[in-house]
Amino acid sequence: MIQRKSAFAVAAIASCALIAGLATPAWAEDAAPQPIAPQPTAPAETPDAGNAAPESPAAEASTPDAPAADAPAATSPAPAAPDAPAQAPFGSIGTQIGERFASVAGDPEMGAAGYQNGTRNARIAGDDRFSTAVAVSKHGYPTTAATVIVANGLNYPDALSAGALGAKWKAPLLLTQPGALPASTKAEIARLKPSKIVVVGGIGAVSAGVVKTLKGLAGNVERVSGADRYSTSIAIAQAGWPAGAASNVFLATGTNFADALAAGAAGGKLKAPVLLVPGNAGSAPAPVKAELSRLGATKVRIAGGTGAVSTGVQKSIASNRTVVRYAGGDRFDTSARIANDTGIYPSNPQVNTYWANGLGFADALAGGAVAGAKGSPLLLSTPSCVTSSVYTANDRVAGANTYLLGGAGALGNTVLWGNECMKAPAGANATNASGMQWLYNQINAKRYAANLSGFRLGDSTTWAGHATGTPAYSWALRNRTNRSYAANPALGTQQPWVEYEITGRHNTYGGKSHLTNTWNGFMSDSTIKSQILVPTPNVRGVVSVGYAVTANEPGYGAVGYSVIYIGAVDQS
Repeated sequence: MIQRKSAFAVAAIASCALIAGLATPAWAEDAAPQPIAPQPTAPAETPDAGNAAPESPAAEASTPDAPAADAPAATSPAPAAPDAPAQAPFGSIGTQIGERFASVAGDPEMGAAGYQNGTRNARIAGDDRFSTAVAVSKHGYPTTAATVIVANGLNYPDALSAGALGAKWKAPLLLTQPGALPASTKAEIARLKPSKIVVVGGIGAVSAGVVKTLKGLAGNVERVSGADRYSTSIAIAQAGWPAGAASNVFLATGTNFADALAAGAAGGKLKAPVLLVPGNAGSAPAPVKAELSRLGATKVRIAGGTGAVSTGVQKSIASNRTVVRYAGGDRFDTSARIANDTGIYPSNPQVNTYWANGLGFADALAGGAVAGAKGSPLLLSTPSCVTSSVYTANDRVAGANTYLLGGAGALGNTVLWGNECMKAPAGANATNASGMQWLYNQINAKRYAANLSGFRLGDSTTWAGHATGTPAYSWALRNRTNRSYAANPALGTQQPWVEYEITGRHNTYGGKSHLTNTWNGFMSDSTIKSQILVPTPNVRGVVSVGYAVTANEPGYGAVGYSVIYIGAVDQS
């Protein structure tokens, strides 16, 4: 491949005199680069302690990636000696490695990452959970709806099974306070002009006073409930599915919400009810077994691992049925495994996708009903980033848009921008790791402002053999050792997914940190800026970010070495 320098910008140099015998490194005097703080997570609920899956995203729990196979052997070089070779000037280089974005279809090194139109994510939100459900209703049902489902918005059990029913009936799911109907919910029902309202849950969940108010909004108001959450889920199935009408049925634990949220959207796609079970029981309750027989279930899909729904429950319902279990490493991965089932969502179906906070239920309740009605998956995210398995599942089926459910308190702006959860490279100290995170935030924030989709991270070993380890960080370490910001002449061979390479070397000057000067240097170069803002129609753009800081360089103090690789890869 031909490598061509397309820009070269030399930044201002400001010498920082070193004080002999100074014990504190210069980089400690400079404000350490920190990731942009995600918006605070403010769901009112705390996940049940009994949830079997670990709640930390897998990316955070994993062992940091090893350096790339093509990287220099020394990944933690010693600081340069005072008599090091002459240093390169400060500045940035933008290098084009190949021309693949314009001809993805015929390029064996790249492939469509699930169809997506290259535009930024969108948020569906209101001022609170009740108005967020209203916003979701308006999104899914812009005109009217014959039926509306109303559930308690302060607790989840009754509404978990209602999502699949709402999808089957093409009925929005709206939320209420137990003792009073919120004004926003009342106004939305009036807008929808339903002929029927179905209230799920007993009077402890939705009071008789709320029902009385609802009767003034529709001619027919019915309550569907049981003695507990398990019997209520059965009552919901009986309300929506006649005998013998559901060959597919989802089972999920009733003691937590996460697995059932994703199952509700998938159940809506399959026209399958969701039944709740006491997950740690030795056997499914007799009424659940009876309901499976009444429905004519021949395939039971269990959402969650054996810690969520026990093997005893599975064995008790398996006779003469096919049983499929979706068991991820955590609740996020479980939602990804459901979305990855080609029997539910065929490859490349070009549908919208919906993301919800996996640590809170409120926004996902209404969202799951709409997602199921539209044949779309509901994927669970951490409040600050999207785990790798969820992102891969999303892009396998992604169509025109990805919608976030809830405000910045539920899913922060870093999720809105499209940030994948980043792992600290092996050997990276806190300053280098936070610098890489900060630059990644800046890149996706800038792309979002330009109405472009966010870049995924290209440092995973799961990218079809293309991007392994942490290639950008490895080259940043090399440049730090050599005190240069040279481009990698062998990059096209070593990392064939890369389209653009950006390298930089910046110090602290003008009252700004080396990290801020790095970003400002990139943005002041029109070619580098255009590379960061490259449109990525029909593929998912990928970035690898490397940043390495020296504590003291003679005459300059702390200096940051940055490397950014931009491209796309085949996710198959």
